[in-house]
Amino acid sequence: MKMNFSNGVLRSANGSMGRTSPMQNRKPVDMSLDRLQRIAVKRDLSICIKRSLGGIGDILMSTPALRAIKHQWPNCKLTYATDFAYMDGGLKLLLENNPFIDELIAYQVIGAKDYDIVTDITGVCIGQEKIQPGGTIVPNRIDLFAGAIGVSLNATGYVPTYIVKNEEIEFAKEKLKEFRVNKKHILIGIQPRASCFARSWPLNKVIELVNILGKDGRFKCFIFDSKHGFGQKETWNFPNVVSLSDYNIRATAAMMNEMDIIVTPDSGLMHLAGALNKKSVVVFGGIDYRSRINHYVNATPVARFNYNCYPCFYEAAVCNRTFACLQAISADEVYRTILEVAKNDTKPIPAVTSTTTKEPSSNNVSELDDYSKKDSLIIRDDGIGDLVSCLPAFAGFKKKHPDKKLALATYKKNIGLMKLSGVFDNLVSLVGKHDKLIPQCKIHDARNLFEKNRPKDGKGLYYETKPRNVAMAEFLDTKVDEDFIMPLDLASIEYCKQLLLDRGVDINVDKIVTFQMRSTAMCRTWNRDYYRPLIKEIFKLGYIPVAIGNIPDDIYNTINCVSTIGKLDILQFNAMVSISSAFIGVDSGGVHLAGINRIPFVAIFNVIPPELRLNLYHHYKVIYPNNINCVPCWDKGCSSMECMKEITPEIVIQNLKELIG
Repeated sequence: MKMNFSNGVLRSANGSMGRTSPMQNRKPVDMSLDRLQRIAVKRDLSICIKRSLGGIGDILMSTPALRAIKHQWPNCKLTYATDFAYMDGGLKLLLENNPFIDELIAYQVIGAKDYDIVTDITGVCIGQEKIQPGGTIVPNRIDLFAGAIGVSLNATGYVPTYIVKNEEIEFAKEKLKEFRVNKKHILIGIQPRASCFARSWPLNKVIELVNILGKDGRFKCFIFDSKHGFGQKETWNFPNVVSLSDYNIRATAAMMNEMDIIVTPDSGLMHLAGALNKKSVVVFGGIDYRSRINHYVNATPVARFNYNCYPCFYEAAVCNRTFACLQAISADEVYRTILEVAKNDTKPIPAVTSTTTKEPSSNNVSELDDYSKKDSLIIRDDGIGDLVSCLPAFAGFKKKHPDKKLALATYKKNIGLMKLSGVFDNLVSLVGKHDKLIPQCKIHDARNLFEKNRPKDGKGLYYETKPRNVAMAEFLDTKVDEDFIMPLDLASIEYCKQLLLDRGVDINVDKIVTFQMRSTAMCRTWNRDYYRPLIKEIFKLGYIPVAIGNIPDDIYNTINCVSTIGKLDILQFNAMVSISSAFIGVDSGGVHLAGINRIPFVAIFNVIPPELRLNLYHHYKVIYPNNINCVPCWDKGCSSMECMKEITPEIVIQNLKELIG
């Protein structure tokens, strides 16, 4: 009997409800709403979720639903029934430390137990995973399991639950010492095969990859192969390679937890890597990667997206089940993907050839030794949005004094983008707010420019009277350069195009709308409940929604959205905005990047009047709920944030339509 959990009331699929045992004669059940509510609310429920088959991935994908059940009914007793014999008891080990399970039993003994609800999710995915008309993406099994049980994952998240025990962490660290791992090694965990041949990358290619990585002294590889696998320990006899084929699932998970990158096929360890929030490179065949890893923000797919038969879900007969898509993926291709993922760990600033600016060496000013008293250094310790908005003022100063050298001292994170602007001759990296900078040139210390001498309004709140680029221009005794536009960064644009292409989006064919709905100031952040409706409506307009920013949130991991959260440095962030058809964002850096790149944008403002921020931009729509008495509050914010609730997805989409048609 399938029970649906809805609005705090439990309903069965056939309308019945009661506390019964399959071993007893069933009696008529009181089906009144009164009784249902008493069962759901006034006493502790006894709930059993049953999955009588493996494997590891499916069991893990069912765990977000368990977390949602406990969130909605925290006092319930939750039992999970599974196959204790599978993989020598591996499923039992997998679930034994799950904090949302009160009792773990073999599925065969359910008949002797007594539950309010038993939901069998064993056959939920049968018939669901097949080629869909019109290219519709098949739902992730995480969503299918939750839907079958009847819970929403919006409040509790979509990532599976797996917790490594403290003693297991110590075990893994001791093993790394035993295997002579040093701090310089990049640790790569590799699963050579899936449990299904159709999802396994050819063994000869796996061996070739391991050989390449083993010879590259930067990596230390650990092979996670089943003891029943086709690879024996001697198969992996390469330098810097360790075989862990005799480890059980918990020991494997503990070792995976220490890895920097996990390389897998579409398999159980792919989902375990997702649960552990590890960076992963996943080799896909005929299964649509968007149906498997869309909830794992750190997973990077390698697949033959350009094949006409992709994804086939093993239905297509064009290759006679030779799985040509897997055969076509080379070891070198996977190796290069690993290098890219490893490189993104440190997010180095890519080389930019559009300017001749020197690289900043450190937080000192030694590179300004050749500056004279006629040259200038501007100091500004602020976020990227303020710096970008002030670029027209800096450009105006440079245009006014073409014979003078101009340097900028700012935080290191801002330097790449400031270098791209082409405005500055030199850049100096600031470490803290009170750095002492004493070069032999004129210093324009703008660190407190916007904060000092601000008046107060009738409510005692400090406010601003003019746009920041105007205030900066006045401070520098110049005029803003209204014609300034950010130069293109071709290297970062190519990176973004490839990143999108890897996710099935061809920028030469598809139109994208980038969006950034979070700000570093929580009072400027849009209502999270509106994100998915907005994504859905953007997609309906014929655009691919692309989430950008650095604040992880699995709400972006929906079938109609491409999430690049955490995958872009500031140059790549700027490049992604610059190739968009339009941008949607709150009062944050993204809005200014759209404006300075002349990209149409919809801006959501609440705590600051938009005319103080958007005065120089050309093609935009702004949404500002100034009908609310407390708007603007000048970043004071409040707990209710009614101003943001007023700005619904429908309002945003209407403005987008008016902006770009």
